[in-house]
Amino acid sequence: MIGILLNDTAYEQDIRELLMAFYPGETFVHEKQDDVDFYVEGTCTQNADETKFGLKITDPAGTVADEAVFPIDYDVRLNAKTTIKKELYGMLKKRTGKELPWGTLTGIRPTKIAMTMLEEGKEEAEVAAFFKQEHYVSQEKTELAIDIAKREKAILSQI
Repeated sequence: MIGILLNDTAYEQDIRELLMAFYPGETFVHEKQDDVDFYVEGTCTQNADETKFGLKITDPAGTVADEAVFPIDYDVRLNAKTTIKKELYGMLKKRTGKELPWGTLTGIRPTKIAMTMLEEGKEEAEVAAFFKQEHYVSQEKTELAIDIAKREKAILSQI
């Protein structure tokens, strides 16, 4: 069982989905309990100048296994969510030794991202670089997303 403790639940779904990808079949709780394997704690702090998000992975006794504090663009949800997922992905990758083929893209339709970028006139290499740098997607899955986006685009252009 994994505990998710957040002072701001705006990003709870994104954090849970990424945890589910690394730990399939696990159950999650949102309070301190005795039978929890570890906790992911998230703290959002805002002041007049900036918003920061702190992530930590702790054991049930409160010992910190990993921790990061970083600025987020709280006013632009997609940017904030992407930053939080990238930081958590790095922590979970280090903790488990696993990499996910779709990187941080959990609960998202990757071909939609690829198709939008292609329709905006981006080259395939730009789309591939975006998938790798922003979402840690494997080369194989990046190629698949671009290929399917091109097929969808061709089909839709005939309608």
